[in-house]
Amino acid sequence: MGRRPIHEIRIWSVQDRRSSERYARPWIVRWSVDGRTFSRGHRTRAEADHYRSLLFVAQRDGEPFDATSGEPISWSEAEADLAIHQWARRWLLESWDEWQPRTRESAVEALSRFVPLLAKPGAPKADAQRRYLAKALVPGSKQDASHEAWLNKWCLKLGELDRRTLAVAEQRLSIGISGEPLAATTANRYRTIAHGCIRRAADLEIIDKDPWPPMTRGARQRKVRKKAQLDTK
Repeated sequence: MGRRPIHEIRIWSVQDRRSSERYARPWIVRWSVDGRTFSRGHRTRAEADHYRSLLFVAQRDGEPFDATSGEPISWSEAEADLAIHQWARRWLLESWDEWQPRTRESAVEALSRFVPLLAKPGAPKADAQRRYLAKALVPGSKQDASHEAWLNKWCLKLGELDRRTLAVAEQRLSIGISGEPLAATTANRYRTIAHGCIRRAADLEIIDKDPWPPMTRGARQRKVRKKAQLDTK
C-alpha cells in the first residue's frame, strides 16, 4: 500500500472584509497547501468558522489535499455518499441566516429526532445521539468525537435512502420519546422539516429524485379539508 502524501498545511484566521463592497461573501478563509495559497469567501462568520474548522479536522486526520482546489480530496467524492447527519448539517448551514430564531430551533429539534431514525440495521440504541444532535447540529457548535464516530459508522448515506426506509422514519417521527403519539401539529412539523431536508438534496441533483413517500390518500384528504376550512375563514 502506498504511503499518504504529507502536506505542509497552514490555516489562517478568518478575515472580515465587510468594509469593502467588492465582497459579496465578506468572511474570508485563507489557507495554503505546500506553499500554494487558497481562499474561500462566506456569507457569515459562522459559515467561515465552520469551513475553517473542517480544514483543521482534515489536517489533523492526515487527509490528502488536492493540489488544484486546495481542499481535502475526500470532499470531492460523490455527494450522494454524504451520510444523512453530514447532509443535515450542510442543509441547516445553507438556510441558517435566512431563518428566524424560532425556525432554526424547530429545524434542529426535528432533525435531531429524524437523523438517528436513518441508522443502518443493527445500530445500537440512539437516544444519546438524539440528545447530542439537539446541540451539535447547530452551525458552529462543538462536536464530540465519540458521538461523531457513532454517526459516521451507523448513519445511512443520501444515496441509500428509499421510500420504504423513509416511510418507517416518517411514521416513527410521529411517536414521542415516551412511546406516546405526538400532537398532530408537532408530528406534521417534524415531517415537513425532515422532508424539506431530503427534498433539497433532490433539488440540487445530489440524488436522482425525491425518495420521500407520497402522502396516503387519507392524509391528502385531511390536508384538502383543512385548507378549505382556512379559506372560508
